[in-house]
Amino acid sequence: PWNVPTRAAEATLVAVGTLGWDAASRWEAQGAGEVARVLLLNAMLPEPTAAGRGALVGAAGRVLSSVETARLVFSRDASAAEVVRTRLVAAGPR
Repeated sequence: PWNVPTRAAEATLVAVGTLGWDAASRWEAQGAGEVARVLLLNAMLPEPTAAGRGALVGAAGRVLSSVETARLVFSRDASAAEVVRTRLVAAGPR
């Protein structure tokens, strides 16, 4: 998240996904196509040309083919933090 003040540190991207709401927090597998649809609809296009759109789609494809795609479903309590923490521990260092 770019809007959270933190210390500068290096980290490995382990997943890209979407968010959902429900009564119970959980991590679900989600197809790369669905994640790509949401990602591309919300991406900033720095160069509004055919080449710029192609570069954006290419970059999204490279990212989505190199990490897990998932959906974080969370409830209105703090349980989502434990779901994410558990998933990150399971992913381990790469």
